[in-house]
Amino acid sequence: MTNAVYISHHTLHEKHPVFSKLKLVTLKKLLKESTIVNLVEGQVLYKIDAEDLNVYFVLFGKVSLYTKSEVKIGKATLGWTIGEEVLFDASM
Repeated sequence: MTNAVYISHHTLHEKHPVFSKLKLVTLKKLLKESTIVNLVEGQVLYKIDAEDLNVYFVLFGKVSLYTKSEVKIGKATLGWTIGEEVLFDASM
């Protein structure tokens, strides 16, 4: 399970490369409908083929990416999104 944390919309607007491009009022609305989570090293965000309809933004740090067979294929860093395929895949 992930740990929910609070980050001010002002802080994200000032310091994040993606969210700094949004209007402050838009970012505030987005955050109202979001949950910010803090992962510890080794913690799984979600597994391939698990039903997960969320899009994740890497706010700070990095997230390692693995295949189904647990082979590391890369990492997502500041400004990347994970799981955005749910926005485009009609079967999800």
